[in-house]
Amino acid sequence: MKRRALFFALIVSFATLFASVARADVIAGPRYGDFLYAHQKEVQWLNKSFYANGKNGSLTFYEAPGSKNVTATIENGEIIYFTGMYDYEGKMWGISYDYGWAPMSQLLFVYDYHAFADEYKNEINTPGDEDKASLKTGDTVVAWSWPGSGVKLTVGVLMKTAFYNTNQAFRVYNDGQGRRWAYVRSLYCDSGNYNDVWVCLSDPTNENIPAFNPAPEPAPLDFGDTNASGGLSPLVLAIILVAAVAVWTALLIRVFWKPKRKG
Repeated sequence: MKRRALFFALIVSFATLFASVARADVIAGPRYGDFLYAHQKEVQWLNKSFYANGKNGSLTFYEAPGSKNVTATIENGEIIYFTGMYDYEGKMWGISYDYGWAPMSQLLFVYDYHAFADEYKNEINTPGDEDKASLKTGDTVVAWSWPGSGVKLTVGVLMKTAFYNTNQAFRVYNDGQGRRWAYVRSLYCDSGNYNDVWVCLSDPTNENIPAFNPAPEPAPLDFGDTNASGGLSPLVLAIILVAAVAVWTALLIRVFWKPKRKG
């Protein structure tokens, strides 16, 4: 009876371990914020978007840098907003509040209004009174991604004077072709509310301003190569652990489950 009880206990232990290992790759309830809060002083804040560019057609997110716990998988080409990045064992990992942590070597740079502002920061100035007075509630405006992008976001009628609210970021830029542009943090119009847009103050209703500064081709980030799982993949690790437990269980059965010799 003792041997049977021991054998049953081994089987239960094996089944429990197998279930826990199988569950490791599909953890419910992401906890990737824990690592961020624990290392927030070392995190470099980004607040930028990137294209997913994983090695096998998709980008895998994890609970923490070097973790094996998957929180999401996103197809390549999707644009994802990253809040910050962290140097983990010489490799840079990015944090997305929506998905988790991912190796930055598997991202492509997205040229957006942030990139434009960085590139032309010395040419972007605070507006004068004439700039703020150049548009009024009821005027029709075209909103663009950035000056010269060629990407039109919306055409609408301004609904609120909050467009000029001093609490809203409002900057101006001269494009060298006689046009003056305004960056607006929040634009309220009848077609909807839009954040982080540019309006051509010199020609606000023109929908056909040529793309003199289009976005460059997406480029890989120079953060080095990294194994996203920080070692063996969760599936391979699970197979190894299950095999090890199976061998160990077989050995124990051989030791404790010997038939009694007759005579």
